[in-house]
Amino acid sequence: MLDYSKCIKLISTSFKDFKNNFAKEKEQIRNLIDTIKKIDLKWIKNAYQSNFSEKVEILQPVENEIIVEDKRLTLGPINDLKENKWAFDLIKEKSVLGIDTSELFTTHYYPFFVLLNVGICYYNYKKNEYFETSSPSIYSKDTIEYVEDDRSMPLVINRLRLENELQTITDLIKEKSINECFTFFDESFSSNYLRSSNRSVIESIASNLKKNLDSYINFGLYPIGVIYTLSRGFVNFLKNVLDIKDINISDKQIFNELLKPGQRSCIFKVNNLVTNIGGLSIFAFYLKISENNVLRIEFDERIKEYADEISKIVFLQSVIGGGYPLCMQRAHELAYISQEERIYIYNLIEEELIKQGVKLNEFGFTRKQERKIERII
Repeated sequence: MLDYSKCIKLISTSFKDFKNNFAKEKEQIRNLIDTIKKIDLKWIKNAYQSNFSEKVEILQPVENEIIVEDKRLTLGPINDLKENKWAFDLIKEKSVLGIDTSELFTTHYYPFFVLLNVGICYYNYKKNEYFETSSPSIYSKDTIEYVEDDRSMPLVINRLRLENELQTITDLIKEKSINECFTFFDESFSSNYLRSSNRSVIESIASNLKKNLDSYINFGLYPIGVIYTLSRGFVNFLKNVLDIKDINISDKQIFNELLKPGQRSCIFKVNNLVTNIGGLSIFAFYLKISENNVLRIEFDERIKEYADEISKIVFLQSVIGGGYPLCMQRAHELAYISQEERIYIYNLIEEELIKQGVKLNEFGFTRKQERKIERII
């Protein structure tokens, strides 16, 4: 448990100058916004890309206006997200699909295993059709050949997430007639975290991601990544082309000040190590839902023409969901593996091994792991 007395001292020290630092940061934001409002995007979007470093992510504008507005959205009563009937009226011809994945794995327990659970939430507003489910998959040590050690697990999980999400949606497409559906993913499209990995790992994950995007678009879906992020891709772009120094604010902070609820930023071309190595053509924009609630939306170049429609659907789903897309909330709830479910899975494995005549002390069910299962940390 936490040492409260130490926490009190640490917090007092860490946030001692927060008010002054926050004021300086707000001043930085105001100054940068003044600069942004004066720049000519028609010129700046053609900045020479070879000057960009692969070590940082760059978001390069590809539209002439920094702010794009849909009057139907910004006229809604968005100050109170509980008043959302108008959002249902605007989304009634569309269909949405939310998908999320959670996992349970351990390196303390023998035999080693990974359990992935994919949550799906589908709603067709035109036909008033609703469908939700979860789809678990389990992997043993024998079926995951690429696990080397504990440090490789995050990459293994990411690869398995992509494979299972694709399989789940493929099965769903076969079962139900779904097309022209806006399909919401969370961190599945956000690949910049791989920048510290070696080239072979980046190529492998990017290949999986490209395969998934190809399949979804061939299915007639519109795959979009909806992400909360503190990335500085646009700030990095401005620092590069305008030679601005010592700016350490995030894109989200800028667009929270620039945008009104319902407005989106211009579209950006995503340039980072992963997109360059993987040959991915990813675009993005920022969308303001409400005050201090700004989402980054990513999508494949092949559905770039639907950017305004994507912005509209994500915003309306977020209004209906009280600030975040409803279909993603439900998908997350369906994918989530609770503490009780974790214990249940361990008990099932234990029972199966006992049936095979394996003694508990032979497969390494340690007291340490027992306590971790009983009191999830």
